[in-house]
Amino acid sequence: MIGHGIGILGIEPPYLTQDNGVPLEAGMCFTPEPATYAEYGAFHQEHNVIVTEEGHKVLSTVSTELYEI
Repeated sequence: MIGHGIGILGIEPPYLTQDNGVPLEAGMCFTPEPATYAEYGAFHQEHNVIVTEEGHKVLSTVSTELYEI
């Protein structure tokens, strides 16, 4: 799964998968969550997005910059 809808349940349709044929429509909110997997764990970065008539708007305000530790 690449992501999922967000709403009352938190995780709900539309499910963003390769084989999901449901078109995204204005007003739908979802969170794409690309993940990186390694032998020691995984990292998911989620953003809240709303589909608009013009395209989309990212609602998340957290920085997406990665830092090496």
